[in-house]
Amino acid sequence: MNTQSHEEFAANWDRQVGCQDQYDPAASESVWLEMIKSDPVGATWGPGVRRAPQVTTWGWNAEVVAKTQIPTLMVSGEHDKQVPPERVRELYGGPWVATKGIRRSCPVSSHNATWEKNHLLLFSRVRSNG
Repeated sequence: MNTQSHEEFAANWDRQVGCQDQYDPAASESVWLEMIKSDPVGATWGPGVRRAPQVTTWGWNAEVVAKTQIPTLMVSGEHDKQVPPERVRELYGGPWVATKGIRRSCPVSSHNATWEKNHLLLFSRVRSNG
């Protein structure tokens, strides 16, 4: 497990901003409060932290992706610094894509695209290719 304070959460989001007014600060605050509510233990540590499992970055490679048997949607935010768009494009290739994969890029978005101002663009792109 790792932890993230409110300040770290805000700084992580802000480092992924590539456009003016990309997100509403009230949305960021709401996301933070909901994450804290979802973890009553982490909420008691100091001023409150978000706990999350450590995630490996190795092992999910083109070879493994090619063996995936379920439909998979890969989304990449233009300004994502947590999962760079190049990494998503690298995995999205070969014959697997034709039958099981959909990749969508989200302009003016970060790793937090679902909570940013253009989030409806993400959802409309997903629905139109469902």
